[in-house]
Parts: sequence; C-alpha cells; structure tokens
Amino acid sequence: MLGIVFTEFMEMVETRFSADVLDDVLDEANTETDGAYTAVGYYDHKEIIQMVVALSKRVNVPVDDLVEAFGEHLFGVLSSKYPALIAYHANTLDALESID
Repeated sequence: MLGIVFTEFMEMVETRFSADVLDDVLDEANTETDGAYTAVGYYDHKEIIQMVVALSKRVNVPVDDLVEAFGEHLFGVLSSKYPALIAYHANTLDALESID
C-alpha cells in the first residue's frame, strides 16, 4: 500500500485526537516498521489495519467509524494536494484502487 495512506492516517490521528494518542497507537499496533513511513514508500496493508484497531481500542470508537472518517480525510487530501491522482479516474473507487 502506498505510504501516503499511512502518513495521512497518522496526520489524521494526531489532528483529531493528539500526538499522545498517535504514540500510543503506534506502540499498541506493534507494526514491523514501528510507525516509520514515508509518503512514497510501499507497506503491507496489514499494518494500517493494526493501527486502526489499536486506535479503536484507545479512543473507544468503532473501527467502521474510524475507517469512514479516515476515508473522508484521505480523499480530501488527495483531491486537494494531488489532483492528478484523482483526475484520470472514472470514479472514486477507481482512484483509490490506483493508490492501492
């Protein structure tokens, strides 16, 4: 999965909750990369699942609600910062699939 997904997830957690919550999530998720992501790297999608589950436990918000909130956040960022990623696709799902 493209690293921007990971970096934007961490940005959302820090903005909506706090830097302390993000630190706790990264500790709890215990990912192979230990939370070290770059926007242009590629990472195992299982790591973001681990982080979402850890965030859900930490803030007591259902996983489904967090995934929806992150989807809204990510699409907003992609469409404003990287319009080329979105512009050439027929629909939202095709655009998201192109970034894996």
